[in-house]
Amino acid sequence: MTGGKFWSRNTRSAKLTVGQVSEIRARYKSGLITQGRLANEYGISVVQIGRIVRNEVWQILPPEPPTSAELDASAKRLLAFQESLAVDRMAEDIKREKERSQAGDKMLSEITGEPNDK
Repeated sequence: MTGGKFWSRNTRSAKLTVGQVSEIRARYKSGLITQGRLANEYGISVVQIGRIVRNEVWQILPPEPPTSAELDASAKRLLAFQESLAVDRMAEDIKREKERSQAGDKMLSEITGEPNDK
């Protein structure tokens, strides 16, 4: 979006510009500055800084794209989750096969009249 009534400032009474909001988000995301320090620098409350960094206000701005480290961490979490699902599914399949085998052995024992040695 390149224009519109909310582009240069979120509202007429806004104390920050789009550039300042983007800068606040980037600086806080870097982990090198606290919300309190940002609030002091920009002359707004810590509560408002928190809302900005959580994208609760100024939603018109696109969120920052994830870093490669964040993408790698997300991929690792997803892979671990997929592996745990695969292990759970394999365990369920083994349990089902064991139950089927036991049921088959029982039926065979009943038909032949011979005791099941297993």
